[in-house]
Amino acid sequence: MNRKLFLLNGLAIQAVVANHASGWGITAMFWWAHRYLPVESPNFDQLGSASYWLLVLLKQLTVFSVPAFLFVSGAFMTYAGRGTTSTLNWRTLRARLLGLLYPYLIWSLVYFVWVGFRDGPYLWWEYPLKLLTGQAVGAFFYVPVLIQLLAISVWLVRWASRRPYLVLTISAVIQFGLLALRYYQLEAKLPWLSYGGVPDWLCLNWIFFFTAGVVVSQKQPRIGQAFKRYRWVLPGLLLLAAVAAVLEPEWRARLSGMESWKGTALTLSTTLYSVLFILTYLAFEHIELPFSKTLYMMGGKSYGIYLSHILVLELTARAIYHLAPFILAHQIIFQPLLILSGVAIPYLLISGLMKSPLRATSRYLFG
Repeated sequence: MNRKLFLLNGLAIQAVVANHASGWGITAMFWWAHRYLPVESPNFDQLGSASYWLLVLLKQLTVFSVPAFLFVSGAFMTYAGRGTTSTLNWRTLRARLLGLLYPYLIWSLVYFVWVGFRDGPYLWWEYPLKLLTGQAVGAFFYVPVLIQLLAISVWLVRWASRRPYLVLTISAVIQFGLLALRYYQLEAKLPWLSYGGVPDWLCLNWIFFFTAGVVVSQKQPRIGQAFKRYRWVLPGLLLLAAVAAVLEPEWRARLSGMESWKGTALTLSTTLYSVLFILTYLAFEHIELPFSKTLYMMGGKSYGIYLSHILVLELTARAIYHLAPFILAHQIIFQPLLILSGVAIPYLLISGLMKSPLRATSRYLFG
């Protein structure tokens, strides 16, 4: 099971990079169009084109990444506690939390410097606020979410060991209830609520995935049999959910005029898609994935890749903008270049540092 979880982590980190690379594809298509077409930017002539829908597919079908990370983290907390609190205690948690915090703080400072150089500094009070809410860069919301969930995991693992299905049901009610709040806000157009009402960095938005990891790892033999029983149904359901995950956010965004609905994992369709992706993955546990050895190694370095890939993607995209702008017109070339650089450069950097005389610093830089 541990190997299967590391492989899922490896898949998820590649999905994260692909998801954020598609964002640079959108930038190239609309805001950098003047670099390869005789137009002024922003230019939206390519909206609805084949390249646009390619980017939508890439962005929406990779939204399972953060849910997968949280599922794996929940499963590993069960293993740390062996189903109880025998080894899962505050000392264990403190080491785990510090292992997350040191790299997070360092890379947040890196992004603060980079953004300050690019766009100018923030106001002084914005820096601590952005650190607390994971907003040094947009993707960092995941770190406060994970820290919050780990902080309650001592109780969560204990409760789940006694009443696993009740705890799972409560977590589902909380998460889907907050999803319902997003839809209610959209339909009612309530001015006193920001989009969704509850910020992405609050763990309650994601608690079901973490709790599912805890429960599935505790009840693995029994649940594993249930997965196998329905494993030929799950791919069909996953396909339907994938279609909904691609189309629903686009439809909602156009209906409401709120572009923020695009590319989020916090919609009903994308949440169901993420759940079904994880279930389908677990149901076919004996199928060997292509490049599984590479995925396994990436799974062990996923946190470091997650923290550093945003800067790598931006530098790569901007280098192409200045040095080879014709590539921006061809997403079928631009996207693989971005994804390859976003995965390979951090991975090689981490691996090289771990083999160097400075390897003791790697846990502070990459976890």
